[in-house]
Amino acid sequence: MKVGIYLLGILIALSLGLYLFRSSEDFTITHTSVLQPVDHGNPEGAKFSQNIDILIPKGAGPHSPVFFHLAIEDTTDRFMARLFREYGRPDNVIFIQAEHRGLGQSVTDDGDQSTPSYIKISQALADYHRVIGELKKTYDGPWMVAGYRYGGSLAINLAAHYPDDMKVILSSSGLIEWPFVMDAYDKKVREKFGEDFYVRLATHINNLSPAPLYSPHWQEREFLIAIVYGISEQARFASLIPYFKLLSYLPSGIFFPILHAMDFFFAKSQAWHFVEAISKKTLSRSEAVSGQYGWRVGKYQQCTELGVFAEASAGLSIFSKRLQDFVTECRSLFGPLSPGAIGNQWSLTTMVKNLKVPMMYVSGGQDPWGALGLPPDYKVSNGKHFHIPEGFNCPDEDDVGLGREILNEMLKYAKPL
Repeated sequence: MKVGIYLLGILIALSLGLYLFRSSEDFTITHTSVLQPVDHGNPEGAKFSQNIDILIPKGAGPHSPVFFHLAIEDTTDRFMARLFREYGRPDNVIFIQAEHRGLGQSVTDDGDQSTPSYIKISQALADYHRVIGELKKTYDGPWMVAGYRYGGSLAINLAAHYPDDMKVILSSSGLIEWPFVMDAYDKKVREKFGEDFYVRLATHINNLSPAPLYSPHWQEREFLIAIVYGISEQARFASLIPYFKLLSYLPSGIFFPILHAMDFFFAKSQAWHFVEAISKKTLSRSEAVSGQYGWRVGKYQQCTELGVFAEASAGLSIFSKRLQDFVTECRSLFGPLSPGAIGNQWSLTTMVKNLKVPMMYVSGGQDPWGALGLPPDYKVSNGKHFHIPEGFNCPDEDDVGLGREILNEMLKYAKPL
């Protein structure tokens, strides 16, 4: 038996090795960086290095179209290869991604990254604008800008501010409205889960309340909420929902350990890593560049500019926290909120209406964030809206055929020189 398992392991390893070898024959990936001002309003001041990855297929040249990804979540070579595959392995399109400031290795030299005040939407947009200007000196073909989720919103904002930088943009599940708190997510989760399953999960949450900030009960509550986000948004976890429904009948003392095991086996403990990140009160530079605390940066952005904290739409809820709870959490991690952080939401509605750059917008009918994006029947006047009724968040990430269709549509506006 052991010999059989050993041989199977060798075969899998060899298959994976051959796959990686074939992939490496299709393209090359190089790494570079652009030195950015920490504050673009003071270009002679302190600098930081913004990391950039470039994937060049064997059939592409310096004049080929460029697919420029505003990288927020994953900047590994593996992700670059995945992005290339998701859009049909185009032989003549260069794929470039640039890290968002404050994420990955694109961090300032400050030893204390606990309150990363240099992370602002306006500064990130200026970073991307500068990257495009620098790299166009080498890759002078037509540029297409793409972003997913928050990155999709950035793509719209970038096109509104710097329309000459690109020929077309892709916003996949990009939110158009960013209120500080919202109940839209809760409404969709209730609809997707059904009343009985939803109430059972909300009861598990309620069993851990009240919970002092960052206590074990608070962390377990946030862990379950992170699980809910994952299975609600991501198509790859949808098949697990029937199992969660059955497991939710168990007492909380049994239910949670099983959830931790499933998180470990199916998601590499992403839900728990999320909890660890948003519980961490201080952050050093070495910890910031480790890649383990990106969610803490996301929390900082929520507290200062983005918002979209989920609250209850009615009664007993999975999302039991209220406005003051979120404010308290923000202050405990990052100090006093800036004036207007709660009242001034990031809104792209006017930008979308006045956009001069063609836009491909992608949305999924099963995405809990959908109510904050463009409506399913919204007609993009200059471009195309790909609404997938059965799709989850960023449905083009799960459907190569859709990805290829979107890229072909984008290339109509960004034809090779």
